[in-house]
Amino acid sequence: MWNPFNRRGRKRVQLQSVTLNVPYVGSATFIPEETEIRAAWSLYIEISTRVPIQPIDPRYGSIREALSSIYALFGETRRILSQSGPTIAHGENSLAPLVIGFLNRGLRPFLTKWHHELQIYEAKYDVKKSRVEYEKEWPKLYEFKQAIKTLQGNLEQYRLELMKLSGARY
Repeated sequence: MWNPFNRRGRKRVQLQSVTLNVPYVGSATFIPEETEIRAAWSLYIEISTRVPIQPIDPRYGSIREALSSIYALFGETRRILSQSGPTIAHGENSLAPLVIGFLNRGLRPFLTKWHHELQIYEAKYDVKKSRVEYEKEWPKLYEFKQAIKTLQGNLEQYRLELMKLSGARY
């Protein structure tokens, strides 16, 4: 028999169906497991506190720092998924496949392209300038800014979808 209270005597939350629209992946409707809700909260916090979710400050912001932060998001996401266990992957319409799809179809291609492009430019670094000053002269800077602006919009949508799944309210 289902007990409406958890072991601490608090009323259990009745899990309801949720529809997520994840950039680069599409939409999925499912009833989340409690571990998916906790994982979504952890992922939401990771994304909300990362550099690339915010516009790069033209005076002090570093492109390398932004790319490194996006890359670090991969490691943190893998850690969260791994620690959450297999219950967050209970089929195509569950959290893990959506998150992995977002990483592999959205972040990975962005990082693959721009890390390589910036690395080529950084190899010619002029030590008479600061790294940020040198980055401002990058011939591909405008193209990068357009690409990261698109990515930021998708990261923001992804962040809001994770917030919805986690049940957070702002």
